[in-house]
Amino acid sequence: MPVNGIESSPSPDTITEWGGSIRYKNQPHLNVVAQYGHSVAIRENEDTPNPYIILTCGDMEFKTTAARKTIEPTWDEAFTFPIDVINGVPQETLELELWDKHTFHKDVISMLLVHIH
Repeated sequence: MPVNGIESSPSPDTITEWGGSIRYKNQPHLNVVAQYGHSVAIRENEDTPNPYIILTCGDMEFKTTAARKTIEPTWDEAFTFPIDVINGVPQETLELELWDKHTFHKDVISMLLVHIH
């Protein structure tokens, strides 16, 4: 059962791959859902943005799909990150970066750090 968004998988004897990293299934993990954005900033001299999110926690990184030309994107994409726990306390930082994807360049719009403790 999740406690504060942190879960442990039931089988400690088996391993699984998490984004290229091998982890024990009983390692606690953080479930994150990128749902939507509201009033995404339009950069000066730019078209309507194509926003997407890069989510990083520990050594893992995920990206949402880019929403096409909108300031009100909807993703509804779920991601799972294994997290390190020291003395029963999670010790990770979740980094969320909102980017604007264009054909020839990418621009960061915003960034948020969430300390998991």
